[in-house]
Formats: sequence, C-alpha cells, structure tokens
Amino acid sequence: MDQVQTLANDKGPLNSHPRPSLALRLLLASGAFALAFGATEIGFRIFSPVKFRQPVARMPDSAWKELLHQPCSIPGLNYELRAGFDKILDGVHVKTNSLGMRDAEPLKKSTPGLIRIASIGDSFAFGLGVEQEDCYSDVLEQLLNARSVDESSIFDVLNFGVSGYTTRDESLQVQQRVMEFEPDLLILCYVFNDPEVEPKQPLHSYYAETQWWQHSHFLRRIAQKKRRRDVVNYGGGDIPRYLHAYPPKWDTVTEGFERIRSAADEAGIEVLLVLPGWLIQQDWTHYRYHALHAQVRGAAEAQGFHVIDMLEPFSEFDPGDLCLARKDPHPNALGHRLIAEAIADYIEQNQDRLF
Repeated sequence: MDQVQTLANDKGPLNSHPRPSLALRLLLASGAFALAFGATEIGFRIFSPVKFRQPVARMPDSAWKELLHQPCSIPGLNYELRAGFDKILDGVHVKTNSLGMRDAEPLKKSTPGLIRIASIGDSFAFGLGVEQEDCYSDVLEQLLNARSVDESSIFDVLNFGVSGYTTRDESLQVQQRVMEFEPDLLILCYVFNDPEVEPKQPLHSYYAETQWWQHSHFLRRIAQKKRRRDVVNYGGGDIPRYLHAYPPKWDTVTEGFERIRSAADEAGIEVLLVLPGWLIQQDWTHYRYHALHAQVRGAAEAQGFHVIDMLEPFSEFDPGDLCLARKDPHPNALGHRLIAEAIADYIEQNQDRLF
C-alpha cells in the first residue's frame, strides 16, 4: 500500500489529465471569441442594423464631375470645391470660379491699390442657402469699396468657404492654399460645430477614408454608444456643448487657431474671427450658448485674433428673421448683411493699422 501511495505521489493523482498548453488555450479562447463575435455580428445585421458611421456608397467615377465637391490634393483635406461648377442647388444658384471658390475671379496681384481679404469658414462663409451676391464676403466687398475714402484702394474679398470644413480643415487650407494669394487680412468664421472632426457630416463621411471597424455593425454600435455617453457626460446631451467640452474635439480648435496664427504672423497680417452663434432658439431669452461664445473668444484672443461676436447685433432682431429656418442656424440674406456690416465697421475704423 505504501508503494502504491508513493507511486501516486510521484506521478500525481491517478485520474488527472495533462493541462492544455498555453498556445492551445489561447487558440481555443480565440475561436470562442470569434464564434461569439460572428454570431453577434450576424444578429445585428439581421435584426438590428446599425446606420451610425455606416460606410458610404460612392458614386461611379463618371458621376463625380456632376458634384460641387471633389477629392482634395492638399494633405489632410478630404475634399474641396470643384472649379467651374455652375448649377442650381436647392433653389440657389451656385457658381465657382476657375480656382474653385464661390466667387468671381480674383483681381490680379498687380492691380494698383489692391487690398485683398480672405474669408475662411464652412457653410456659413460659403453662403449655404443664399445667392452669391448675398454672401457676407460679397456684401463686405461692396461696402468697403463704397465706403473707402481712398479712391486708389480696391478691396477684393475672396470667399474660401467650403461647407462642412472644421477649424482643423480651415487651418490646413490657410497654410497650404490661402496664403498663396498674399491676403492683407484673414477673416475666420467660427461655427459651433467646427470642433467636429469625426466624419459624421455628410460631406466628410462621403469623402473620408473608411476605417476597418466601420464594416462591422457590432463595432459601430459600440462606437455609437460611446458617443452618446460622451455627449451626455460632457455636454449634458447638447452637441455643441459636448464638442467644446470633450478634449479630443476642442483641442483641434486650439491647435487650428495656433496654425492660423503662425501663418498670419509669418505674413505679418491680422486674423479677424467672426462668431455668428447658433440661431435655432425661439427667442434670445432662451439662448443657451453664452458660455461657448466666451470660450471661443478667449481661445481666439489668446492667439491675438480680434473677435467680432455677432450676439449683440443679432439680438436686435428676432432669431427667426436672421436664419434660413427655425431649425437651420445658417444665416439668411439679412444675417449675412449684418455680419458684413459689422466687419466693414471694424475695418473702416482700423484701416490705417490693418493695411
């Protein structure tokens, strides 16, 4: 009996089996995970498809020439306006010049007395929903040339606005395109969705490169839940507040401001930031973005930008009289004119210093 017990002690329990190797255990775990993930993915595809960040179906190459936008050759920019576009879009005539701007052809640099101003921004600067002559850049050019006491000066305001651009996009545009035109002043229009660098807007999602995880409904649902949680945690459920409180978003704005300031300093010119606000409330007593105005002003002024906050001049009018629709914050013709007048007043008062 003692010999049998000794043998058992030497070789382990009589009924024991060798443990699988680490490699085999990892292989089994990976297989189980793959089966579970596959089953979950199939379940989402069949019973609960996820549209969030769904890969966009692109048009055939032959149809690209019909679009207002096209892929951009500037590193970091996904798209730009197509040159020579001329169509009616949503009831508004949209025409671009030979350089891909919603504007007339720029005056030659050799034009005597030329003062060139570059207007940068997204759909607000582009003039979404209004005719070209009603865009604040066009109105500003008319006002400056009409008010100028120096008959030898000619103001040329170039509209570099592109719908959907973020502050990061605009900073790249300034560095790699706008400065080639040797502007004497930069006007940057800031809108409260400018920190949104995630390609959620239609234009960004159409032209952005699809990430590998976007092909999975399950992973898109995880990303969707994370975003919803972040919007609540950082913005109380409000998208603009979330974009300005969530560091990965807001940091793209401050970094963009730094790049624009660097380009302007190198050229020895000033940056003027225009802040239209968010015109979707019923009346000004319910306006909820005063803190965002202060935050953006502070970040812009820290870079040496002068800020024109439209909150005060806009507050003299009913919000519905300034925007395209109650739930569309884009300014209408009146909103654009008020912006142009505010900029013209500032330039007129500081013309000797600016130019």
